[in-house]
Amino acid sequence: MALNKILSGMVREFCVKNSLKDFTENKAYEYLVNYVLVSKMHPEAFSDVSDLERINVDDGSTFGIDGIAFIVNDNLVLNKADIELYSKSKSLDVKILFIQTKTEESYDSGKILKTIEAVQNFFADKSMLPKNDPIKNAIEIYEELMDYSNSKYLRKSSPEVFIYYATAARPCEDELIFNLISSQEKKFTTISPDVKTVSIHLLGGEHIIESYSEVENRVEVNILFKNTLSLDKIEQVEQSYLGYLPCDEYLKIITDSQGNLRRRLFYENVRDYQGPDNNVNKEICETLTNKELKAKFILLNNGVTIVTKHFKSLGSNAFEMRDFQIVNGCQTSNEIYNAKESISDVLVPVKIIHTTDPDLISMIVRATNRQTPVPEEAFIALEKYHKRLQTLFDTYSREMPISLHYERRSGELNFQEKNLLSYQKVNLHSLIRAVTSVYFLDPHVVYNNNPANILRNRRERLFQEDHKPEIYYLSNYLLAKFVELQNKNVLSYGDYKIRYYVIMVARFILSGHNKVHELNSKDIEKDAKKIIDHLKKDEQLVIKAFLEAKKIVNAKIHDFKSRNGSDSIDAILRDSNFNSQLKRAIFELFKEPVKNHL
Repeated sequence: MALNKILSGMVREFCVKNSLKDFTENKAYEYLVNYVLVSKMHPEAFSDVSDLERINVDDGSTFGIDGIAFIVNDNLVLNKADIELYSKSKSLDVKILFIQTKTEESYDSGKILKTIEAVQNFFADKSMLPKNDPIKNAIEIYEELMDYSNSKYLRKSSPEVFIYYATAARPCEDELIFNLISSQEKKFTTISPDVKTVSIHLLGGEHIIESYSEVENRVEVNILFKNTLSLDKIEQVEQSYLGYLPCDEYLKIITDSQGNLRRRLFYENVRDYQGPDNNVNKEICETLTNKELKAKFILLNNGVTIVTKHFKSLGSNAFEMRDFQIVNGCQTSNEIYNAKESISDVLVPVKIIHTTDPDLISMIVRATNRQTPVPEEAFIALEKYHKRLQTLFDTYSREMPISLHYERRSGELNFQEKNLLSYQKVNLHSLIRAVTSVYFLDPHVVYNNNPANILRNRRERLFQEDHKPEIYYLSNYLLAKFVELQNKNVLSYGDYKIRYYVIMVARFILSGHNKVHELNSKDIEKDAKKIIDHLKKDEQLVIKAFLEAKKIVNAKIHDFKSRNGSDSIDAILRDSNFNSQLKRAIFELFKEPVKNHL
């Protein structure tokens, strides 16, 4: 069934922005819904768009689930190896999302029940599930979480299960369906006692539209901000205010139309919500809920800081706010949300800063988050080296065929009038993945680990002051070029899975030798600039290099399958032995004159 005009337009925009080609509208809507629902819980879940495919479990069968996602400690987990990273915190907050998407403008009780039963089978009778790789991977993650070595760290409320049945319909008003859902929720925990809570949600088209706008940071709210002090003119600041808001007005800012917390707003808080058992949060909760302390909340709390791109007076103390982030106050906001039913009379101290200057925003983020202990690692993108990288990206983009920009802070490019596709935006995660593949020659590490884990394990090797910045630019340009060649049908959509290996091999082919220079050497800088010059001037040479690299990678995959009896490409790409064999093949390649290969 075709989507309505608004949803259809949104799906087209989503596909163009994320270079999703040759998708039917039905399949594209599935991906959009998966993107929206997971991103609401983890705003940067899909910094690499290929991760959308990794949570997609629909292989064309009709078993009732399109997507499965694990959010552990507010991060998307894509393989069981990631669990070790989060278990080190001795506290695991686990949310499991099961998503089924239909383009229908109705709610079918039979299909809803089928989805619920499919989820129940995931926990109780796995023999009823399809045997495809994404399902196997999801089962491995769950079993790793429930292994005693990890499950002993589960929070009392974990794991939480969320079942989403998304449609293009209006909000459901069928009482019989609501009764069905209620009975299934009660029945669920008897089927799987490991699951602490389960909630089943029916989502219509309006919810998806609003959620997509929120995830893309297009949120707009109107608030009554009566009690304010307007600050004098400050350089690089349009306007700024100190004041306070009643909790019911503040909740308009931090919750969506469904009453859910807008997690995307807190991404610039370098510390995630630490949970209700955190000592500081216990004190905030006590102040909010204690009858004698409520009135003193405004005196006892540091308040929240909001940075906004648009802040307009509507008269009579009403203001319109759009494109904003809460850069300090994540813990306070979460506790206000948790206690929202009984605190309408509590006053929240608020600072609102209207600016579009990225350096000032970085200073505000660093300053406001210094008030509580935060690992220095969290501030890495604010360091001087990363500012140099950002400048380098912008400088090269004035002359290169692909305009590529480093977004040091999430959403920073939203403050600039640039109409960029997703692959033209490079963030910290992109930098880590690309350079680990292209210059550290370890694509298998990228397939096995999330970028935070790579950074933690390689902190002394990445982003060193004496590293030539061109290596980070070139690594990401090769990745962007890979996507562009897909869009031009030079490479296929299916090739995306092997991209990190292809760009590693393509770099060697374009350099014309197999020498591995030190990352701070003049030789590596000279070599990188030579390749950048090829990318700038010789499209046919570049295309040949990528096609040759793809051919080499696929040949080694085929060879590895034959020798090891493996039938899973995902497993091969994660295998360090495969990585080593491919590197040997690269070095063998240059025993003959390079011109024979291009």
